[in-house]
Amino acid sequence: MNNLKSEDLVKAYIDRIKAVNPLINALICDRFAAAIEEANRVDSRVARELAGQAASDGQSIHSMPLLGVPFSVKECIAVKDMYFTAGLYSRKGTKASDDSRVIQNIRDAGAIPIGMYWIHRVTNIPEFLLWWDSYNKIYGRTNNPYDKSRISGGSSGGEAALIAAAGSLMGVGTDLGGSIRIPAHFCGIFGHKPTTDIVPVGPQQVFPDVGHPDREKYLQIGPLCRYASDLRPMLKACAGKQHIPDIDKELDLTQLKVYYMEADGDPLKTSVSPEIKRAMRRVVRLLDEKTGRPSERVFLSQMKSSLWIWLCTLANVEAPYLSEELTERTGRVNGWSELSKWFVGQSRYRISTSINVILYNFLNPRKNRDSNKFQKLVAKGDELRREINKLLGENGILLYPTLPESAPKHNGTLLKSNNVGYTMIFNITGHPVTQVPIGLTSDGLPVGLQVVSMPSKDHLTIGVAELLEKELGGWTPPFDVQIDRTLRLKCEATQPIHWSFPDNDPSGNSKCQKKSNICVSNLTIKDMQFWQTGNYSCHYNTSKHTFDSIYVFVNDPNNLIVPIDGSDEFIIVPALENSTHLAIPCRPTSSNLTVTLDSYDSKIENFVQMSNDLLSFDPTIGFTVHDFPFSQYNTLDCKVKSGLREQYIGVTVHQI
Repeated sequence: MNNLKSEDLVKAYIDRIKAVNPLINALICDRFAAAIEEANRVDSRVARELAGQAASDGQSIHSMPLLGVPFSVKECIAVKDMYFTAGLYSRKGTKASDDSRVIQNIRDAGAIPIGMYWIHRVTNIPEFLLWWDSYNKIYGRTNNPYDKSRISGGSSGGEAALIAAAGSLMGVGTDLGGSIRIPAHFCGIFGHKPTTDIVPVGPQQVFPDVGHPDREKYLQIGPLCRYASDLRPMLKACAGKQHIPDIDKELDLTQLKVYYMEADGDPLKTSVSPEIKRAMRRVVRLLDEKTGRPSERVFLSQMKSSLWIWLCTLANVEAPYLSEELTERTGRVNGWSELSKWFVGQSRYRISTSINVILYNFLNPRKNRDSNKFQKLVAKGDELRREINKLLGENGILLYPTLPESAPKHNGTLLKSNNVGYTMIFNITGHPVTQVPIGLTSDGLPVGLQVVSMPSKDHLTIGVAELLEKELGGWTPPFDVQIDRTLRLKCEATQPIHWSFPDNDPSGNSKCQKKSNICVSNLTIKDMQFWQTGNYSCHYNTSKHTFDSIYVFVNDPNNLIVPIDGSDEFIIVPALENSTHLAIPCRPTSSNLTVTLDSYDSKIENFVQMSNDLLSFDPTIGFTVHDFPFSQYNTLDCKVKSGLREQYIGVTVHQI
């Protein structure tokens, strides 16, 4: 990994995009040649500075946390010389003249004046960002990578689909009503809507703008990522010099208070699916165990009005009509006329756009905005903000469905528009929210949950996302992963050895024996058929010995502990002369570990459990067994447990 270059990384993602984009239609504008050229400049700069040369501009590569890393950008965010149409056919071919502030911030995290070192691509969106599937008459439809017959979500649907399909590492989206969280939910990735004012949003940053300065606080720009660990650095890059309170603070489970709500009670929304409810209860049980206290189920009755609270709050200003915005304020679109044309295939707009024009024409007139019913809905948003703040306090989170179901079929959203109230409400209340993937349904479709905290407590929602990823797995690839089937064993041969290594399936039956007849210091077995994680026997014979064995442990990628020396499969510990302590080098990947050691007693030919009084653990060096009887034991099973997860590490004491 130390030899990885930006050029290698960029080319790998370009190759991946070429493989997946014909299937999902997520990327609508590429700059592959320029990206490779910029990556080469990054690599040259890194080589010069590592060789001792000073940075030409006074900015060290060590101050650029995202140097040379590729990312993608939602098409509605201004990137100089890239398409900037918002999917509106009348803007076809329009390109941004300058970078938005957020893109400049990201460049500052890894760029120098002579070139851009974050290599970006532009992804698909709905028409004028007005719906929650990504389809428009310029670029067509984006497909969900888990099922091409289903939507990827919107309005950051191209972003989510490309990231989920491993065509991009991470990206930037906008969120006025769930446009980051909805596609992240449908595509099984992480998405974060930040606290208001953390990431700069203003005139000329995005198209379309929100039409009135008072609406800007409801629009947020934030990251979408496959891995929760990328949320913090990406959010910090987006924010630039803007301070994010406690963003690097670790999650304190002893102080965390967990609340959850399974549904909002609105009969006009789709019922929350049993699989989403099961996912939430799975998370609740895990957090109960981690915090040591039970989560509290709540019901916030105002949530059922979420869609109308959002609509009325946004409409409660003197702003141009949507019908005017669609013409860039040069005229007005007739919603009823365009709807009629749509039925005969003659409209310039999608049916959802025409319906939105009709709805906003109803809401926008002053007499409607002054009505008691309208103003009561606006007031409900303020009441709900205060109610959530009082509930959560400084250390609380709320678990809430992102949407009540997994991704619908294409053209299946029109009668489900109420569902997006689940995400819209938090744009009005201003709370930070992280969408977290919690696995797949029985149909293989992703489901997720929203984690909500008090404003300026983004570190809490992201910290919980990191914990849930670690414990539950996070992103699940929508494709078969090609695994490196090479087993590398670190060992030292002191004389010529003949090796044989049988593959064992879970039942213990020998499969397809691998052989090597050369003297090696490190043994490599190619095309290893890993049946499962666990113990394998590596046999060897020499002129003096016949088929002695070394036990090799093949670890799970999500280990609770891993060997500290860099090997991935097992631990061999030398029995040093006159030593009284057995050192087992490893590092933890989970907190609150409990450890037991079962040692094979050669005298009774059976395993016995060693006293934990003899065991100590240092996170930097691993386990130490004090006063270890080297003459009696040479094989140990180290059982590590954290909550419901268990792991066994095989330890061989090698007599020198």
